[in-house]
Amino acid sequence: MDQILAYDPSRRFTFGTTIENRTMRLWFMSRATLLKTESFDFIKDRERLVRLFLSLAFSSPTEMGWDPTITFSHLENGRRQYQIIVDGETYTTVSILSDSAADSPLGRATRVWKVVDKDGNTRVLKDVWLDFDRQDEQEIRCAILDDVRELDKRNGSIYAEELEKRMLTILSSWRVTVDNTNKVKDDTTAIMLRDQDQPAEARPTTRGKSSLQKSTTGPRRTLLINSRNENDHRLVGNCRRYHYRVVFQECATPLYDERSLGNALSAVEDVVKALYVLHSAGWVHRDISGGNVYSYGTIGLLGDFEYARHHSDEGIHNVRTGTPFFMAAEALAHAYLF
Repeated sequence: MDQILAYDPSRRFTFGTTIENRTMRLWFMSRATLLKTESFDFIKDRERLVRLFLSLAFSSPTEMGWDPTITFSHLENGRRQYQIIVDGETYTTVSILSDSAADSPLGRATRVWKVVDKDGNTRVLKDVWLDFDRQDEQEIRCAILDDVRELDKRNGSIYAEELEKRMLTILSSWRVTVDNTNKVKDDTTAIMLRDQDQPAEARPTTRGKSSLQKSTTGPRRTLLINSRNENDHRLVGNCRRYHYRVVFQECATPLYDERSLGNALSAVEDVVKALYVLHSAGWVHRDISGGNVYSYGTIGLLGDFEYARHHSDEGIHNVRTGTPFFMAAEALAHAYLF
């Protein structure tokens, strides 16, 4: 199940079964949770066994976890390429730019492709599962520019124009819809679990607890796994996520991959200016790294505003933000060190 979600971008969730002697159980894994049913004796409880197989056999591809908005296109140099829909427009992948986050089954599963549109223009497409209580990148970008424009009105400056030149340009932004007839937006709780959230007893309550937590609600008893890594203290189980895609105009080079020292220094200079404007308007990016700073010719661009937050936002979120080696030591340690 882990490998299915890691290697196949057209899978939103997946099912599995395990058999031990005469007992059997059904498993469910999405980008938000891993659940398993109570085991049952498939020799004695034949009706449940038949119902399970009939349910799997007669479910639609979407109900079985397939994404109708991603289809296989062709093989190129041995790698599968896809056609991906974003708000009614179809893009064909050329190469994968980043997919390491997809290796973690219970996570945001960020995938970034170099794509071409119907007119042959090269773009960048990002597919990600965002926490339900977070704004998407387009909403955050608009909020930042609105605040900077207010700053310009007060100070008579042109910060908004300068900042917009140093941000990746969003051409299209879409919360993925898996049912075009009913315009159903993809959601790990409302769609995949049909609004049947896990019982309270199954929800993670202790930070850092990575073992199985039991629910005792009778026949619907479930087990929730927070993390397979005992050193990973994130509460990754039982969160709610929605499916989001965004298309950027510029196919820029991350600072990690820039081979021209002159272009790299120019990019850093532009991004420092962008951050100055951002901070002046009361915003913090919170995820600056060599992967989020881009070189685009002689211009430096700042991207990935998913974690940006205004200083007045007092909301609390249990996921640490930032990239290791670039983030504040206290944020990395989840503790004040000095």
